[in-house]
Amino acid sequence: MYRTMISANGIGLAANQVNVGLRMFVLNNDAKTFINPEIIEKSDETQTQEEGCLSFPNLFFTVTRPKSILVSWYDEKLKAQVDRFEGIWAQCIQHEIDHLNGVLFVDYASKFKLKRAREKQKKTNDTSRR
Repeated sequence: MYRTMISANGIGLAANQVNVGLRMFVLNNDAKTFINPEIIEKSDETQTQEEGCLSFPNLFFTVTRPKSILVSWYDEKLKAQVDRFEGIWAQCIQHEIDHLNGVLFVDYASKFKLKRAREKQKKTNDTSRR
């Protein structure tokens, strides 16, 4: 999963994105592996950042999420972990946990924004194929 994430210039990848039936994801932040992650606390303060997704190449939206989260998970050695994440890493972890819960970042966009972004995505994809 790390190889796939890095080769696609990603910063996170959920197992179900690559047809692995485990509740886990990897993060390109010191090569962390999160098994059975759970957000146990979210800040009231939010942040709005542009997000992309390896499942939707060249498709980007701004998504508003809590700025800080406290997460519990098991690492690759099955050792229990708890840590607080902020900024881009909080955003990424929430994005990956959404994947595990069957929620995609496009679900946060209005139909109008999704349509406009898909048109832009198509133009970008067409241009990169030339």
